[in-house]
Amino acid sequence: VAGPGCVPPRCALRLCGSPCAFLRQAWLLVYWSAHPLLPGQSTYPAAGISPLPLHDKLSADQRLEARFELQRKDFMLDAHFTAPGKGVTALFGPSGSGKTTLLRCIAGLEKPKRAHFTINGQCWHDDHINLAVHRRPMAYVFQEASLFPHLNVRENMAYGWRRITKEQRKLQFDDVSAWLGLEALLERRPEQLSGGQPQRVAIARALLTSPPLLL
Repeated sequence: VAGPGCVPPRCALRLCGSPCAFLRQAWLLVYWSAHPLLPGQSTYPAAGISPLPLHDKLSADQRLEARFELQRKDFMLDAHFTAPGKGVTALFGPSGSGKTTLLRCIAGLEKPKRAHFTINGQCWHDDHINLAVHRRPMAYVFQEASLFPHLNVRENMAYGWRRITKEQRKLQFDDVSAWLGLEALLERRPEQLSGGQPQRVAIARALLTSPPLLL
């Protein structure tokens, strides 16, 4: 995930005993992995994420705290971690390790057995609070782009842009379009896009809601 132009790591997390680097500088960074089930083993082991001392120095309004336990027939998600309240997201692991399930828990799309989630001092989920999905200040880009087929690229992006007031807008339409290389595609319909273009449009639409947290 590292490449040319990446800034030096700011901090690190330990995942299952292995150091992982915190990359670049904005949004949120979480690492997750899981081991395959062993013969006779009914649940996955805990992720074993242990924050470095830097996280302990962050106040509650500068960090993310999460604990999710979710049991399914042949899978158990058990994630407990803290992370800086801003930073680039890098979520990776083998297929079936719980990456999407963890994001869905944060977004409020799952019903975990046990849940605690706060970000920068705001509690979204605990024993007494469970914010509805539409009340959580975030944007979620799904694995499928899910663009509106009757709208062109410009109109799909504008859908996110119009969801918030002018005072809430932290990003400009033209800037986001340029960052994601979409200027030449604005008048195309979704069926005219190819490769990773639909996903870039979905990311742009999400960014234009100026979300405090982007999943």
